[in-house]
Amino acid sequence: MRTPLNGLLGMLQLADAALQRGASSNQTASQGGSGASQTASQGGSGAGDVGGASGAHRYVRQAHNSGKLLLSLISDLLDLSRIQARAPLLGHCLGAA
Repeated sequence: MRTPLNGLLGMLQLADAALQRGASSNQTASQGGSGASQTASQGGSGAGDVGGASGAHRYVRQAHNSGKLLLSLISDLLDLSRIQARAPLLGHCLGAA
């Protein structure tokens, strides 16, 4: 379960990087090299705030963050199940001492 999720997270990172590169090249082409002034005047947050690309960029970021949280939750559940699986063994060993 973790391996496919790691693959998905990697693909989301690639998509995020591609969207950032595309957005920065679109800003540079439309402004003649002044990327920061347009996003500041539009109230944007920087790279990725160009037209429809900003929605896609936010979607990819949100999906990546959600995937990281899910991966953390899965890891925590697996750790908890390992601890619970060892608990009867530890109780038996401590009771015999």
